Amino acid sequence: MKGRTSEWYQVHFEGWGSEYDEWIRLADLHPRTEKSVFGPLGPESELKWRRIQLYNKEAPEDLRRTGLVYDPCTLRHACTCIDHEANHPETACAFSFLSSLASAEPPSQSSRVASVLQIMEDSELLDRVVGVRGCEAVKAEVSAVHSSSHVESFGGKKYGGAEKQPKDLRRMQCGGSGLATDTVFNGEDTSLASRVAAGCVVSLMFAVVKNVVTNGFAVVRPPGHHAERNKAMGFCVFNNVSVAVRAAQRRLAVKRVLIVDWDVHHGNGTQSIFYDDSSVLFISIHRHDNGTFYPFSGAVGEFGEKAGKGYSVNIPWSDVESAPPGNTEYLAAFHHIVLPIAREFGPELVFVSAGFDAAEGDAIGGCRVTPEGFAHMTALLLSLAGGRVILCLEGGYHNSSLSAGAAACLRVLLGQSPPPLSRDSGHGKAHDYNKPHEKSVSAFHKVIRTHIRYWKCMKNLNDLVANRNKACLKQPQPNNSDPYTNNSSEIGFISNRIDDDCEDGKNNSNSKYNSSNNNKNKDIDSKFEFRVPPCLYEQATFTTNFRQ
Repeated sequence: MKGRTSEWYQVHFEGWGSEYDEWIRLADLHPRTEKSVFGPLGPESELKWRRIQLYNKEAPEDLRRTGLVYDPCTLRHACTCIDHEANHPETACAFSFLSSLASAEPPSQSSRVASVLQIMEDSELLDRVVGVRGCEAVKAEVSAVHSSSHVESFGGKKYGGAEKQPKDLRRMQCGGSGLATDTVFNGEDTSLASRVAAGCVVSLMFAVVKNVVTNGFAVVRPPGHHAERNKAMGFCVFNNVSVAVRAAQRRLAVKRVLIVDWDVHHGNGTQSIFYDDSSVLFISIHRHDNGTFYPFSGAVGEFGEKAGKGYSVNIPWSDVESAPPGNTEYLAAFHHIVLPIAREFGPELVFVSAGFDAAEGDAIGGCRVTPEGFAHMTALLLSLAGGRVILCLEGGYHNSSLSAGAAACLRVLLGQSPPPLSRDSGHGKAHDYNKPHEKSVSAFHKVIRTHIRYWKCMKNLNDLVANRNKACLKQPQPNNSDPYTNNSSEIGFISNRIDDDCEDGKNNSNSKYNSSNNNKNKDIDSKFEFRVPPCLYEQATFTTNFRQ
């Protein structure tokens, strides 16, 4: 930096978000040492965070449970083409959400991050979260999951890659530079955004593991779950969740970590990074269409290798156009497969690759999950790992669906009960509102048969399914009827009747979220069927928006 000491300069400190940029004179600049914790203006730069910390200490306990991390540096990542907002679904205009609040102007329709934060602000949710300071991930953290060539090629000058460019960099059809046809690479802007995105998730992980907050939401971009060890793809540069998982294991001695990926696209990058690792359980629910849907991976037969056999669990949807999965299908997968395996694994920490492109209204995903569905999935995961759950934003390209789903999840993290589900299962039969589509059930059978060798709960469930034609199959119901706090059931919710346990959406304790030991064991007659607990649905008139 050159100039007279009386002139003013805008200074950005590496590792700090752009909202901490300062206009200063050279004469006032404080040098930063390795032991210094201050910004460009010394102690004055800490005033904002001291005010936040003071508020957090004085706030009631229920307002200090959820951390949220976001850094406007990530908005710098955008294509250099003339109309990048129209050409790239995973984009954010060069505009700070914070400035939009100050000017009272609505965010751009194409700014995914801004739309998420805007609805959180409008819903007064941001006032209830704990602001977690993000920073750039250090090179060693990213190198724990990516090759050195990948780290230096995409990390920019900060990671020693000033002279390097991604080997597959090319001019895309839109006119900008990127990888393949979809993944934007805009030089140092993309490198900075990628370092900050990974670092934000790491910062939130530290806050959760060290009990500064109970759970949290990382609103970051670019997303990460497609990024493999030596490959950027699918809008992803660094695998944000994987970087944080390895940091938790190596720096905080966390032994077992669960990653649930509900993005509509398979998390091929996350799976490949932990494919031979038994300390990380990866469960993905995604659209597959028999291998024809991007990224063309995630078949049931991809279950891990070596020590990691059985620790990659894929639940793939096929024929989505004719049978789009919605709340019932996703929650059936959670109750019968995801939660039983997760409880048997016993994670100490849970990450969610929270893409919202499976939401109703998202044309890319073609699924029908509503904000209420995402809320219930979040609530179910909070029953694991003592509630230490971190959601990390991945995909989602219909702004209203994306923002509504993210806000619904944040409400649950903050302690609100998820709202009841609609009975519209799309089947045309009122009594089947909590029964998943037969094509989804077929996927469940494949998953169960594949994993009976690795998980006791899947073997037990397979035995039940195998006996489905018996006249009477007796299986005691769990004592605890609460689907969010029940840790005793190995095989999830099993029912063949719509009136079990939860008449009128209530149990004897008058709340489906309150533990109860009042339910008696009941027989399951006729045959085994995959069902979602009826108490999760509203007792309203059944709609007629049926699936053809």
